[in-house]
Amino acid sequence: MLLVVIVTNGYLLLTHTFHPSSLLLSFNIVALCSVFALLLITTFLFDKHSLQFERLFNEYPIPMWIYEKATMRFLSVNNAAAEKYGYSKKEFLRLTLKDIRNQEDIPLFMENAAEFCSGDEYRGIWKHRKKDGVNFFVEIYSLPATYYGKSARFIMARDVDAQMKAVKEARELGMRYEQQAQLTHDRLLKQATQLEEQNKALKEIAWINSHEIRRPVVSILSIAGLFDKSNQDLHLNTQLMEWLHESTLQLDEIIHKIEHKVKALQ
Repeated sequence: MLLVVIVTNGYLLLTHTFHPSSLLLSFNIVALCSVFALLLITTFLFDKHSLQFERLFNEYPIPMWIYEKATMRFLSVNNAAAEKYGYSKKEFLRLTLKDIRNQEDIPLFMENAAEFCSGDEYRGIWKHRKKDGVNFFVEIYSLPATYYGKSARFIMARDVDAQMKAVKEARELGMRYEQQAQLTHDRLLKQATQLEEQNKALKEIAWINSHEIRRPVVSILSIAGLFDKSNQDLHLNTQLMEWLHESTLQLDEIIHKIEHKVKALQ
């Protein structure tokens, strides 16, 4: 419609002799062209920012998704989630959060969702189930979000199955230590040394989880809360995207550090 007005006014200007109204008409054309150009630039910048966010979301190596609070149905998932859980993105969009949990875990999950997932950020460890039925533990980071006008939540699910197994193994080691308390003195000192080394490694892992990993997580959560959801401040959102990318790289580095220490225990 705007283009039609511009062309019509241009035609009138070219087919009429000059008089004062022609000058006013020419100003009208310039103004309309300026508005049209501004709309094109704004649309381009908005699309560029959206593509950057979509690329970061889809290519980030940790599973992430957005779900609708009212129905718990998946609204969007990234590539890592599809690869980790074994569902295609189209299959995910037909599922709810209940479908990635064991039947016996659903009542506790529903209770937890009602209590903790109605406010701000949430963090907790849960057992999830893949498409092939394999269970594994994840640490959930959750934030409120609005997705195409729907009240939703943004989720990042970090695989901590190896860490949980390490903790379980440490408990079993402790039980075996007690059961073998009657063994010879030399053998008991040897087992105690092994346990001490493993406990030291586990303490390092626990310290990393409670201190080092919190810094990038807090940064990510803080940056996410600063985004201009109306997308009017493109410069701010672009800067926030850069900071978010830096924080996620830091988080990924810490996760690899934890994985290395867990492998050393095996």
